[in-house]
Amino acid sequence: MMWNIHVFITILLFILSNEISALSFNQPKFSPTPIWNSNGITFADELIVGAYPRAIFVSTNNTIYVVNGEDNTILIWHEDSVNPTKITHGSFTLPNSLFVTLNGDIYIDDGHDNGRVQKWIVETNTFVTVMNVSSQCYGLFVDIYDTLYCSMPDHEQVVKRSLNDVVMNSNRVAAGTGIKGSASNQLDRPSGIFVDVNLDLYVADCDNDRVQLFQTGGLNGITVAGRESINSTITLDCPNGIILDADKYLFIIDYRNDRIIGSDLNGFRCLVGCYGGGPQSNQLDYPSSFSFDRSGNIFVTDLRNHRIQKFLLINDSFALSFNQPKFPSTPIWDSNGITIANQSIVGQAPSAIFVNTNNTIYVVNGEDNTILIWHEDSVIPTKITHGNFTLPNSLFVTLNGDIYIDDGKENGRVQKWIVETNTFVTVMNVSSQCYGLFVDIYDTLYCSMPDHEQVVKRSLNDVVMNSNRVAAGTGIKGSASNQLDRPSGIFVDVNLDLYVADCDNDRVQLFQTGGLNGITVAGRESINSTITLDCPNGIILDADKYLFIIDYRNDRIIGSDLNGFRCLVGCYGGGPQSNQLDYPSSFSFDRSGNIFVTDLRNHRIQKFLLINDSFALSFNQPKFPSTPIWDSNGITIANQSIVGQAPSAIFVNTNNTIYVVNGEDNTILIWHEDSVIPTKITHGNFTLPNSLFVTLNGDIYIDDGYENGRVQKWIVETNTFVTVMNVSSQCYGLFVDIYDTLYCSMPEHHQVVKRSLNDLLVTSNSVVAGAVIDGSDSDELDNPGGIFVDVNLDLYVTDCYNDRVQLFQLGEPDGITVAGERSINPTITLDRPIGIILDADKYLFIVEYGNDRIIGSDLNGFRCLVGCYGKGSQSNLLNFPFSFSFDRSGNIFVTDLRNHRIQKFLLKNDSFPLSFNQPRFCPTAIWNSSGITFVDQSIVGSNPRTIFVNTNNTIYVANREDNTILIWHEGNVNPTKIIHGNFINSSSLFVTLNGDIYIDDGYKNGRVERWNAETNTFVTLMNVSSQCFGLFVDIYDTLYCSIFQDDKVVRRSLNDPLMTSNRTVAGTGVKGSTSDKLDGPGGIFVDVNLDLYVTDCYNDRVQLFQLGKSYGITVAGSGSPDPTITLDCPIGIILDVKKYLFIVDFGNGRIVASDLNGFRCLVGCYGAGSQSNQLNFPSSFSFDRSGNIFVTDPGNHRIQKFEYLEELCEKLEIKIALED
Repeated sequence: MMWNIHVFITILLFILSNEISALSFNQPKFSPTPIWNSNGITFADELIVGAYPRAIFVSTNNTIYVVNGEDNTILIWHEDSVNPTKITHGSFTLPNSLFVTLNGDIYIDDGHDNGRVQKWIVETNTFVTVMNVSSQCYGLFVDIYDTLYCSMPDHEQVVKRSLNDVVMNSNRVAAGTGIKGSASNQLDRPSGIFVDVNLDLYVADCDNDRVQLFQTGGLNGITVAGRESINSTITLDCPNGIILDADKYLFIIDYRNDRIIGSDLNGFRCLVGCYGGGPQSNQLDYPSSFSFDRSGNIFVTDLRNHRIQKFLLINDSFALSFNQPKFPSTPIWDSNGITIANQSIVGQAPSAIFVNTNNTIYVVNGEDNTILIWHEDSVIPTKITHGNFTLPNSLFVTLNGDIYIDDGKENGRVQKWIVETNTFVTVMNVSSQCYGLFVDIYDTLYCSMPDHEQVVKRSLNDVVMNSNRVAAGTGIKGSASNQLDRPSGIFVDVNLDLYVADCDNDRVQLFQTGGLNGITVAGRESINSTITLDCPNGIILDADKYLFIIDYRNDRIIGSDLNGFRCLVGCYGGGPQSNQLDYPSSFSFDRSGNIFVTDLRNHRIQKFLLINDSFALSFNQPKFPSTPIWDSNGITIANQSIVGQAPSAIFVNTNNTIYVVNGEDNTILIWHEDSVIPTKITHGNFTLPNSLFVTLNGDIYIDDGYENGRVQKWIVETNTFVTVMNVSSQCYGLFVDIYDTLYCSMPEHHQVVKRSLNDLLVTSNSVVAGAVIDGSDSDELDNPGGIFVDVNLDLYVTDCYNDRVQLFQLGEPDGITVAGERSINPTITLDRPIGIILDADKYLFIVEYGNDRIIGSDLNGFRCLVGCYGKGSQSNLLNFPFSFSFDRSGNIFVTDLRNHRIQKFLLKNDSFPLSFNQPRFCPTAIWNSSGITFVDQSIVGSNPRTIFVNTNNTIYVANREDNTILIWHEGNVNPTKIIHGNFINSSSLFVTLNGDIYIDDGYKNGRVERWNAETNTFVTLMNVSSQCFGLFVDIYDTLYCSIFQDDKVVRRSLNDPLMTSNRTVAGTGVKGSTSDKLDGPGGIFVDVNLDLYVTDCYNDRVQLFQLGKSYGITVAGSGSPDPTITLDCPIGIILDVKKYLFIVDFGNGRIVASDLNGFRCLVGCYGAGSQSNQLNFPSSFSFDRSGNIFVTDPGNHRIQKFEYLEELCEKLEIKIALED
């Protein structure tokens, strides 16, 4: 009996499990690399689905549901129907989404006007309301437990409610805080959603350009695709729809990129719409939602093309004949090649090689017209095929073993050797030799013809050998995007994108399917150029689509990875040695990732072994968050009593062992992790060393050039010193690269030299940068200091007296200025840079000796990190810092030369928490022109001048009549708190994160006061000589006041216990219009780079004072470089998240803002006055979280609120696009 009960329970659970897991939509199980036909079929056009169709659903019965938003109908096609088989009319308005359950009930968005989700009941053919919402639903989903989800873009949330609840109670939040943002618990215009059987919620987070996963019950999302995802392999621009397949791979509509992308083991790739936005069959224009049918075909709403497109799944895997290895992040190959065949076997100048997936090697001997074949592990050819071809340059082998070989030079053809019959046939007629041959996954044969500047192709499936079609090039030599100059090696990927080594243009061109204009992906004029090519001649893509290129005239093979390009083999110049090549021609990978290359002028085939999977570094290259900050106050870990006078050299290894040189007693001090005092002291006979470097094995390289003209190495195993380099100067920088090459920067000789440590003899050094004499040309240096060599062997040099950092790419004598004087994108001025490190993302960190600080770069350019308060001996100051190093945690250790100490600056946190709102607006942002009077004179008194809205949407306003601060907490109509003070006629206030309020009291009392939120008391924080028209507290707790009557801006650190005199940061104190002067400064704004923006009222301009600069740059108004607006006494300023300027134009009674097109009026655009669409001498303003504008309107004695009309953004964008 018990057995029967257990069986019954097991069967019942199995049945219930299957019932719960029965889905109404399709989640196909695809092969590892599925592809879809790039040309879509128009399933339904505008005549059927109306304009801008948004919502589609395909059920497991292949029934298709589409909403026609024009006539408020749901169109239904049963399987194989050409026309709708049912049309359901409803009372919904502008629906954005729908979902169909197993029983055929349809859930449809009706939130735009009616604030609800409706359900059409299939049994009764009636509509009922099943959810009340406060926004349209860009995504609807019903999970396996009958819970309905709605994503509300206008409320930055996903909400849900159980359909099993009889009473329609309020909804529960599934994701998002209701406040726009990019934190892990926030969303910004959430769109399509998907809930898996684990109840994990995936949200297409449109304006954050990411997809968030909210695991069951979790309120913090994990970014699984797009911006800041853990393993980012694609960039998104407003993801809008999402589906998971049976293996939980993501398929995403990339709305503003007009495409659908999908993930697999190798990351993301484009599936359909991969050719840019447009109306062609292989294009989409703002796709909105999509669905799979049972067969895996894709149905998508093509919004701006007013149609439904169907993309057919055409095959389920790519069987390739060649190897595309999947390499680790930083693979390296043995620099010494093995000769597997010499001239006696392959003849003179071998040019063609192919290695198939069985590791069979094919090489052409052009002298005796044979194809040599080595089966795996064979030392000599196992087969020799004779042919009647002449001087072939290329060959390609297909899966069945057939060989395609170039015979164009004299015979004008491509031949195929058929493995089954051992015969040759002509398969293509050509008018030139083919420097590259390729057969794609659809059996199309490509030939690159250098003499005709084209790549041509023909389908091998065509029975008749018709004329060829052009795949790339015009047939006319040139460097335009549609032209080629001696095209050589080619590669066609599974998307049918064609890569061409464009030899004499020194570039690699990508021609996307059907496109005649190439995109430069490597070499000259590429978008992100990281290497210079000289006649690229061969090309392969690996499994991750990284490029590997033969750089023919540079005698090397290079490869790309996340960090750009680097040299792989042949990195030591052309020649016959085992680590050299001489005009390499073609190459191929075997299954293990080893490289086989034809070494043309050395008449040999070389094999370079893949020897390991990553570069083990001895120093730390932390991966920082987007905006890291360090404690401005350093900790002294060693003073003069330990490190002696003027310490100059420090190194921290990956074990957090610290090495410092004491130049007074010629010792190296070593601290193991967490030690307070040195755990080891090594004595040497070096004199006044300036630098040191420690390798992975613990050996120490130390400068001893000043008197002894050498670099010494302390060998950890033997505890002895040996000379490893002879130099003619001290070395201000030492570095050992990943190939054991030692570099020394010699300031007195204005050069950087190097030598390989693998050379047994300490021979003469080779120069890698600098031209002996000091100078500022690109090939010259003036007192080079610290150096850094990355894994690409690119050399970064701090060019001290030229006030710049130079990048010398591998093998290049001319440097590129990447920071400082004459850099391409200067965002900071340097004064004697002396030390340099790159982090994991290749951002630069620089010791700036003359400015006594360390600076770092990020997406926004450079900013000061530590030592940002000038020269000195305080804990937040440095005095001639010389070298620095990171520990594993990203803390900074720096030698503070003139303070005779080592300082440690702790990495504090990963972002800047701001107290005010910096919204992210759409490109076509508009505000309601009619303001709402938030509060009038009866509450705020006459002439209100100052307002602040914090990130909690708490509003602060000063009433100048009764000297009170009024506070409204979010959602309140009346003030929830009133603070009485003894300030007079306040012109500005600022609120910090902890709720403390800084308020101007300069008019009569000559001070700035702070109201302490904890104690409810006022204290004086700054003494001033006049009222402050602007107040600001920066991210380092420095208080700024713009003194209108004294024509300057002053500041003081709130961390200083003593309220000493203020420092001037802008203006001379004398009225004027030159770049160093101000005339009536008003509102101010300080960004995270500590750059100061000042509204210069009577000069009718806005001035930008970059950190440490006394001269301003005019960024708006009178005298600006690109004036697009005229200002009349600007008085208030805010920067949004994209650093666009928003300005109160006091004299013109309006607020203006900048965008990509320049400045435009936002509110108050109808002249000064008292109407709701007018302002009268507006004074200050602030954004709330939603982007609404709150502005003090003193002439009208009121506070006005202007609502941000975010819902109109997309409609306006569509209208503009249609007009274009």
